[in-house]
Amino acid sequence: MNNKKTDYEVELQRIDAAIAELEGSAPTLPIDSGRTTKSSNLVYQRASLTGDLDELAIVETALNDAIREIGPGGISTISRRILTLNFTGWQT
Repeated sequence: MNNKKTDYEVELQRIDAAIAELEGSAPTLPIDSGRTTKSSNLVYQRASLTGDLDELAIVETALNDAIREIGPGGISTISRRILTLNFTGWQT
């Protein structure tokens, strides 16, 4: 039996480990826009890779919350645009 993991499984594990690392560290004040952006992007990558629309909706909410907290200049507007395009595209 072949126990070798697929590239897909390896990538999911990498993303999950990075998310867990970010979630394991205490948030700081003022809000760290880099950390917020990285976290949102990782969850977005996971949702894109798995095709999980529920996770993608969570990412959209998290990005909207981050934009409200940090301001539009503090989070990658490119991430927001990519998310909007992919989410809209997946719904058609």
